[in-house]
Amino acid sequence: MRTWYCRASGYIRPLKGSALTVLGDATDPQATAGATRWDAVIDVLRPFLFMSPYLIVFFLFLFLPALSSVFISFTDWQILGTPTWVGSENFDYIFGDRMFWRAMTNTLVLLC
Repeated sequence: MRTWYCRASGYIRPLKGSALTVLGDATDPQATAGATRWDAVIDVLRPFLFMSPYLIVFFLFLFLPALSSVFISFTDWQILGTPTWVGSENFDYIFGDRMFWRAMTNTLVLLC
């Protein structure tokens, strides 16, 4: 069985009946002559280029807002003013409030 050269995965042996795109024979110097280091870098980066639209939207509309909400939860911020760091005071207040626990109980009852 001959060994074939494929840019994406190096030297591989084709399986019988597989749909394999062959770029050339590994023993053929002309098959590997055009492959440069830059081609290898492009082959590695190609999946990330296809994923980049999703990654950009994910970071802009999901990750950054979630990260900023964690920061905002530790501050006293009235939107128009500057935020003041209060630490865990917001959480102490909400966990000590009876209405919060009643709302949590009602939510759990409705979910179950």
